[in-house]
Amino acid sequence: MTKKRVVFLYGGKADEHSISCISAAGVLSAVDESRFEIVRIAITKQGEWIVGGEDPRNFRMEEGELPVITKTAETRDVVLDPAKGADGFLVREADGTLTSLGHIDAVFPVLHGPNGEDGTLQGLLEMMQVPYVGCGVLASAACMDKYYAKQLFKAAGIDVAPGIALDVRKFASDAANHFDSYANEILEQVEEAKLEYPLFVKPSRAGSSFGVTKVESRDAKALADAVYEASKHDWRVLIEQGIDAREIECAVL
Repeated sequence: MTKKRVVFLYGGKADEHSISCISAAGVLSAVDESRFEIVRIAITKQGEWIVGGEDPRNFRMEEGELPVITKTAETRDVVLDPAKGADGFLVREADGTLTSLGHIDAVFPVLHGPNGEDGTLQGLLEMMQVPYVGCGVLASAACMDKYYAKQLFKAAGIDVAPGIALDVRKFASDAANHFDSYANEILEQVEEAKLEYPLFVKPSRAGSSFGVTKVESRDAKALADAVYEASKHDWRVLIEQGIDAREIECAVL
């Protein structure tokens, strides 16, 4: 039986780079290599696609030593030629020539966050007409953005946490002061929405709890600081009322 050749993508430019590497370790360890040929493509934090790096199955999640994809003397750059579709995954050799990685039957993205699970990568693969694992462009984009996901849930009659959304680009002039001069304005919006404490402040498009802060009580400065922290990850920031309930996570593949 001819094995299906599957590209596994991991790493990426997002803050969740190291989390993606650990996820790749788990996924690759579960692959049935009697049925699938693994083609590993790693993405550095600078967005460079490479082959020939360390096998993610050797990665470990240890405090202070999270895995990071880096280029070495052994790695080679990957170049995409969308016009060639599933045959458009090329490798730049040391002498600058391009060689093919061969025909790719599918791509398995093990990427987290922006440029990985927000529809951008999915759109690229759609243009190349390469099959891939996971949600399509629209679902990926909508689900990555908490603000728009909540609009869809509400339209479907599903209860969501009370909250407000802020466009923090207008606060940019006060970034050096962590938005302190806008603290009262932010607090006023919270009180107009009649939100109850504790509040959770979070970027609309980020995962793995990056940029999330819990604000326990009415404190304008603490609220502004939390919004500033979330703004490091997205220009749209959500402030939501805390819900004391059981959390259930359901992964669908």
